[in-house]
Amino acid sequence: MSDSPLPPRNNPAASASASAAGADGLWGLVLWKGSAWFSDWFYQRLQWPTAVKHTRLEDLRPNLPEGAWETLLAAIRSHLEQGIPLDAELRVQLNDGRIEWWRVTGALERNVGGQPVYLGGRMQDVTAESRRGPPAADPK
Repeated sequence: MSDSPLPPRNNPAASASASAAGADGLWGLVLWKGSAWFSDWFYQRLQWPTAVKHTRLEDLRPNLPEGAWETLLAAIRSHLEQGIPLDAELRVQLNDGRIEWWRVTGALERNVGGQPVYLGGRMQDVTAESRRGPPAADPK
């Protein structure tokens, strides 16, 4: 894998090889289009059906227990508006009901005019390493 904080843009071959490593999932947001892409790792970890391609950040929302969606949006907003590094831990619920801690990191790419155009990065399962301890079950 490259040392770049940005994953390759919507490159299935690169995302497949990164997912094969099993360490993390690559994601990207094309800000001006409002679209997203997720590497195969997300489909495997979240047990998403592979016949359905997820193309929006909101597609993650059903897998984020209470408060995690807001944490993700706040981290992205702080990165876009204030340049604060995108680095957050979220609780994520897999489709089989298990809950894990995932670390979200990413970086912003701007066009020559300074406008944000692309945000991409990695999500990693850090349940074993999390300082927060085991994730609590969703209180629903």
